[in-house]
Amino acid sequence: MNRKSVRPVAALLLSVAAVLAGGASAYAAQTWTDGQPAQSSVYNPCLDITEFGALAQTGYQSDPGVTRVGDVFYGHALFGAATHVGGNCTDTDQAAEVDLVLPPGVSLAVDAKHPIYCFYIDGNGPGQTNTTCPTHTANGTNGPMLPAGDGGAAWDMPPGRTLEVQFPLVTNRELKGPAGGHCPETLDEIGISPQRDCLLLAVHVLDGTSDPWLLPNAEMFIAPAARAGAVRLSAPKSVKLSSLIAHGLTATLSVPSSGTTATLTLRQGSRTLGKVTKKGLKRAGTRSA
Repeated sequence: MNRKSVRPVAALLLSVAAVLAGGASAYAAQTWTDGQPAQSSVYNPCLDITEFGALAQTGYQSDPGVTRVGDVFYGHALFGAATHVGGNCTDTDQAAEVDLVLPPGVSLAVDAKHPIYCFYIDGNGPGQTNTTCPTHTANGTNGPMLPAGDGGAAWDMPPGRTLEVQFPLVTNRELKGPAGGHCPETLDEIGISPQRDCLLLAVHVLDGTSDPWLLPNAEMFIAPAARAGAVRLSAPKSVKLSSLIAHGLTATLSVPSSGTTATLTLRQGSRTLGKVTKKGLKRAGTRSA
């Protein structure tokens, strides 16, 4: 592997991560919003080259029209390695410690209804449930740590494996993305940039060489809480006539003998519930040029 192979390897890990994120979630009706991945490089002493090492990415899952302040939604961490420690000179896997750096007002919401989920894919294989999954976070260097199991261990990263950890979150305030503040790009900025609306991972890659920190982030947008007294309504796009009749409703369509206007009226007994008028209708027996 050489420098020219970095992009293909990174693209492969990202495509596998997309499969995990899209197909393995317990909230598949919603969509994932992921930030740009962060990647490391590792020196290969056997070939005297620097090659692609590891990759990490983060994002969150929500429905922009439904998810609001106080609702539980999921974030996730995606990470993997392309080679062993020190390149291909050994058969020792790289490892990763994954810390969460949450925005102000955002907290973990782990409970029996909203557990932590873990998955992985080897190469182009099918997604698998990862049994090495924690039931809770541990104390990390930069925030809550997502350990490999409840013992606080680092995640083993065999070359070509993409791992995903999904974790439930809740916010007590509106999140405005970039408008909420600068997202840290270095470890030093974490402490001096407290105002931010981005989900940040601090991934410590143990590669046997430089052991770098990767800091992928995703800007977060969560709508404010619904106003007091507001009610969320939903209605089907179509209703069968038999369903209206069963509920004591009648629909009357009035079509004049001349003209191009028709009116549909919905009544319940003597009470008119609604009326829709459609203008510009074509007359029967006419054709357009």
